[in-house]
Amino acid sequence: MVPSRELFSWVIGDLFLAGCFLSFALGSMYFFKRSVGIEGFTRTAGYLSSIAVGIDLSALIISHTTTNIVRLLASVALLVGAQALYWSAVNTTRRRPVGISFAMTAHDEVFVSEAYHYVRHPMYLAYIMTWVGAGLLANNDIAYIPIVVMPGLYVYAASREEYLFSKSRLGPSYERYKHLTGMFFPKLTSFLGATPKRKHRPEVEKISR
Repeated sequence: MVPSRELFSWVIGDLFLAGCFLSFALGSMYFFKRSVGIEGFTRTAGYLSSIAVGIDLSALIISHTTTNIVRLLASVALLVGAQALYWSAVNTTRRRPVGISFAMTAHDEVFVSEAYHYVRHPMYLAYIMTWVGAGLLANNDIAYIPIVVMPGLYVYAASREEYLFSKSRLGPSYERYKHLTGMFFPKLTSFLGATPKRKHRPEVEKISR
């Protein structure tokens, strides 16, 4: 019989993780721009993401008796942080939606407000945090597979997007933004006000300044 404490932590953890995946799905449906055609990498990455979700949910079912309160708290902290980061980025881009994940397209504007003030790819970082949180929650070897595989896809996609920016008319301005803001980890300059940060109008900003 599963101890009541571990059963409770398992149920709470499952609800948080399921909520994260649902939140990302809803965000993609309503706040992202969709292209007419889907490139091969985008399609493949989408399949891998779906498989990774299945792996994590399966791992949780298999290992629910091993979840402890420390792992639960660490996982929930990562999942909640990921949601805050993700929706901060969505709030910034909602008036001019960006492409779906892995679309790897450059935009006419560069977002620098809210979450983008601290990292250049907050949505990808939110996804990575979610995979790590899921792995901690499941505490099962198979749950670590997405942690190893998925970040590599995000790094590739982010690098490709930045390459396209470098070849666009915003190339010089984007290079300055790269110098001031980390890809996935904030730089000290982000906390010193080197890049613009709007608290009351999280709109699109052009960084050619």
